[in-house]
Amino acid sequence: MQIEPDTRDGVCDSEFDVVVNGKPYRATANTTVSDLIQQLKIGTAVAVEINGELIIGNRHQSFKLYPSARIEIVTLAGGG
Repeated sequence: MQIEPDTRDGVCDSEFDVVVNGKPYRATANTTVSDLIQQLKIGTAVAVEINGELIIGNRHQSFKLYPSARIEIVTLAGGG
């Protein structure tokens, strides 16, 4: 059985589009930055910016994505 998204008033509450590092990405309602990082399987040593705002690590679990957000994720690497 397929569950249809809530489309009252023409607004879909369950999925929306964002842009991640210049590429379109379909996110679901209540997806946090932490969820996105896990879905992309990129590790936790990252810097995240959404629409020009740096989202620091302690906000990753609570900061929810929203429609049309432009997200930049940079992985951090050590070396010498």
